[in-house]
Amino acid sequence: MISWKGIENNSETIENLKISNDSKNIKIKSVVNGFKNNHPIAIKYFLNLNLDWNFTSVKIESLLDSKPDIQLKVNSDGKWFNENNLHLEQLEGATDIDISITPFTNSLPINRLKEKLKERTELTVVYIDLLNWNIHSVKQYYTKLQDQIFYYEGVSSGFKSKIFTDENGIVLNYPDLFERVN
Repeated sequence: MISWKGIENNSETIENLKISNDSKNIKIKSVVNGFKNNHPIAIKYFLNLNLDWNFTSVKIESLLDSKPDIQLKVNSDGKWFNENNLHLEQLEGATDIDISITPFTNSLPINRLKEKLKERTELTVVYIDLLNWNIHSVKQYYTKLQDQIFYYEGVSSGFKSKIFTDENGIVLNYPDLFERVN
């Protein structure tokens, strides 16, 4: 079990995440509870990756209200689909997801690209904004500064930060946002 606490201003969250894998997939189960910008949050998400840390599917459930589940999957051709198997052309070209209330999804490109991140690398990701319950693609940059330290840049948001990871590429500290507690 991996746990993080959200340390952003006006926010207090705790996430408990479990990673398991079999011979073909990495499976993530996580629950995030607390408050973000004074809005209550209780989210459960399930994430599937292949063994190379490529995203394959996600299901996100709100535990507080009747918002519809968010379900996305991507096929081997890079085509994205929702829970009704509707092709989401606006997400094509995205390689990863970024869920707004967790640092874990930053570990996807870090583990997938590894040493390629020694060069500043632009990625298109599907950003899942759980405060507003919407999805859109965004550009992000990742650069490996040294072992276990990466530099993140959000192109449209202008947000920049170092990200510190453990030896397995899992986020330990995302300054001013998240801190691992175990």
